[in-house]
Amino acid sequence: MRYNIKNWVFNAFVLGLALGCGVSPGMAGEDQPLPKAASPVDNSEQDEPAVFFETEGDFFLGYRWVNTEDSLKAAEYIYPHSSVSFGLNLLSAPLPYRYHVNTEFISKYDFYSDAGFAYKDLVLFRDILVGVHHNLNHYNYASGLRTDRNPSDAYYVDFTSNLMSLRLKTPDFPFHTFVNHRYVKQDGRVQQRFFLGYINQLDATNKMISESRDIDWTSKAVKLGANSHLGPLEI
Repeated sequence: MRYNIKNWVFNAFVLGLALGCGVSPGMAGEDQPLPKAASPVDNSEQDEPAVFFETEGDFFLGYRWVNTEDSLKAAEYIYPHSSVSFGLNLLSAPLPYRYHVNTEFISKYDFYSDAGFAYKDLVLFRDILVGVHHNLNHYNYASGLRTDRNPSDAYYVDFTSNLMSLRLKTPDFPFHTFVNHRYVKQDGRVQQRFFLGYINQLDATNKMISESRDIDWTSKAVKLGANSHLGPLEI
């Protein structure tokens, strides 16, 4: 009887120890705080690196010597006298701004310039200026039935053209307004040839006449407009 009691106590102790060992790890695990989920990273707080374009440019300065011994048609489109010359090329883009200048000055009548400015896609400005000296022929009218009233005059035309454009855009909407201005000028001296006399009287009094004529012609044009995109429709 004593043996049965001791055996029962021993079995109860072993069973309790087994249950305690089996439950204790679970209990210990319940006491520990659960791991927290990783919080999402806010990319908006990270500053994007600024885009930078280094300003580039070059220039030249010189003097041009011109010597004409015969007809100026050998250099038809150039001012036939020596002059100072220079040029400039510049490109800069400190975003959101953009600038450019390209210019070349050969003489006071021969030049080229292209300048522009832009701010994002909201403002776009450009101006192109061109000047050309054109040497013209002087036809010989000093013989026979021809008379040249200005035999020593040189004939030429100085052509100047300027085209300016400006476009403006509304932010976050495709609506544009623009203005274009065109200026053209021709100045110089040309050879005017005509017949002087009577058709029914062919004698020495009828002659072909040549004389100089000064010209000064100017033309200006302005164009204003606006456009927009409304879905598939362009206005």
